[in-house]
Amino acid sequence: MALLVRREIDSSVDYGHPHLYVKSSSGTILQDLTMSTMSGTLGQLGLLSHYATEMFQDLFKLTEDVYRRVETIQSRTDKIISQYEAIEAKTVGGDGNANGIGDQRSGMGSSGDVRH
Repeated sequence: MALLVRREIDSSVDYGHPHLYVKSSSGTILQDLTMSTMSGTLGQLGLLSHYATEMFQDLFKLTEDVYRRVETIQSRTDKIISQYEAIEAKTVGGDGNANGIGDQRSGMGSSGDVRH
């Protein structure tokens, strides 16, 4: 299965600012490194929100395109149906039976008797 990576977000340590911990003393290095990592995490969240916005904008555009296509198909279908109904009304002749036989089907009357 192919993986499609449109945008890549690096590790939070990559986005952290080194000046937060480079000159730290041995007693505060862990705290300063944690602060840098948290700063990088906030940077990741910012990028993630930006990428999510792009993705949903693209999805919205695709949805609008599909909606327009469905609307076009619906109007064309409605037009074909109305044309079909008009043609059917002309060929049927008003009694609802295209064969013009009326109520007598297969030689049967309304009571179900066979006529000779």
